[in-house]
Amino acid sequence: MQILSVFNFLLANTEPDPGWFQQWGMFVILGLLVVSIIALPMLSRRKRGKQVNDLRTTLRLGDEVMTAGGIVGTIIQIIEHSPTDKDFIIETGQESNKSVLRFDLRALYENRTRIKELREEAAKQAELVRIAKEEKKSGKGS
Repeated sequence: MQILSVFNFLLANTEPDPGWFQQWGMFVILGLLVVSIIALPMLSRRKRGKQVNDLRTTLRLGDEVMTAGGIVGTIIQIIEHSPTDKDFIIETGQESNKSVLRFDLRALYENRTRIKELREEAAKQAELVRIAKEEKKSGKGS
């Protein structure tokens, strides 16, 4: 009710011209607020779902991964029960004290190998852009 009183206050302090906006303006503003409250989480959920799907489909043997529980290890085997149901086995620990753990694919949080590859690729692209700018500068200066 306080929200409505704020909108009524805002509408009351507008021009005294009783028109369409004063009659329906509050409903339009409230409608836009409701739509934005519903739409924004849906868009972010869809984006996160796409990221998770990409993470799960790009998984390879030898990738360093982190589980949702914070366990970091290297994938040594991927077991596919069905196209949507997979398990992965990771090896974690130091040389003399290694452990082998089996997780459901839904426990996967981060593929650290893929992140390193993307960072290296971005660094290469930045270096190419820098070289191109330097060549452009040296070409203009001549």
